[in-house]
Amino acid sequence: MKDDAFRDHIRRLKDAVRGQDVAARIGMTGRGKRFFCPSCQPAGGKTPDLDVFDEGFKCYKCGKSGDAIDLAVLAGGMSVSYTHLRAHETDSYLVC
Repeated sequence: MKDDAFRDHIRRLKDAVRGQDVAARIGMTGRGKRFFCPSCQPAGGKTPDLDVFDEGFKCYKCGKSGDAIDLAVLAGGMSVSYTHLRAHETDSYLVC
């Protein structure tokens, strides 16, 4: 039962964290809801190819996608466990 409770806790954290908030707090650059992908466009470029949604992100250039926690891991250089801890400690807002 502990595993189910842990999974439920992680799901609630992920649901509470918005992709736009993560992108803003990490300082990602781009235009509107599109940002430069930290994986395939780390130095920027002509057109930002990473789309950030409330529930996560998708890069249309390299295909990486995930939820807001995955975005923090990719763009912020944080581990998954540290990202979960920060989301929990900061009232579900990721702060780097």
